Amino acid sequence: MIRSIKGTSTRIPHLKSSMIYDFSPTEIFKRFGKQVQDWGSLSPSKWMSKAMQFIPTGVLKGEGLQNYVTTALHNYGGSNDFSALNAELYIGTTHQDTFEHVIMGASPFHHVAISDAIRASCAVPPFFTPHKIESEYYIDGQISSPCDLDLLIRRGCSLIFIVDPIVPYSTPETGLTENAGGLYNLIQTIKTLINARFRSELAHSIERYPDVDFLVFQPYGECSSVMRGSPLKYKFNTQITDLAYQGTLRRLHARYEVYRAKLLKYGFELVSPEEILKMEEEGIVVN
Repeated sequence: MIRSIKGTSTRIPHLKSSMIYDFSPTEIFKRFGKQVQDWGSLSPSKWMSKAMQFIPTGVLKGEGLQNYVTTALHNYGGSNDFSALNAELYIGTTHQDTFEHVIMGASPFHHVAISDAIRASCAVPPFFTPHKIESEYYIDGQISSPCDLDLLIRRGCSLIFIVDPIVPYSTPETGLTENAGGLYNLIQTIKTLINARFRSELAHSIERYPDVDFLVFQPYGECSSVMRGSPLKYKFNTQITDLAYQGTLRRLHARYEVYRAKLLKYGFELVSPEEILKMEEEGIVVN
């Protein structure tokens, strides 16, 4: 994936910003036209309610991302079919109308194309438009459930690695959030709600399943600062990748004995603290 971002991969296409940021003016104008038709017949008391319907559910089509995933899977020699995989894959989504949590890859949604499931799981309001699968609309799974821990445990997992990037940015600087504007506050609010539910679900799972071990990795420090605010500002370079890699190694080093003891229970050996420091200094090595 890093080679794909750099454009040096010989196996999968170059992942470009234009593939992600495919704005959908058609969707915006279509919504405007639909709502403005009966505007004149409305009483002034209903104008505000009608005006709210002008706001689109997303500004990015997501077609470029879905096409990229489909092509990458094909070029890599993989499959776009859940049932054809040699390992289990589950992708969480949310039904837009019922707000029911729907897990693609699990019955009865194992027939859905993987690229469709990924596209639906990326539909984070108000950025990507909801994705239509058959006759239903789906959005990001973290809206309804931040992490499908129960599913993994039912499938027999006793050592679970959790990579959770949805963490609100915390700052001691008074007024920074206020000065950043409404969109930044909306994103912070969404991240806070998701993160609070994740912590609650994790605490519940730890109490309910004492024999299951969880290793959680979240952004903090400089990585958290870079990832704050709108995901639309992210440029496709390796800055976030490098920071996440270094941050993970620092966490492994800081909590070395805890992680080492947990991994040893399952036959894994964590490299020495000296080797972790050396890996951090060298950074990610990708030709």
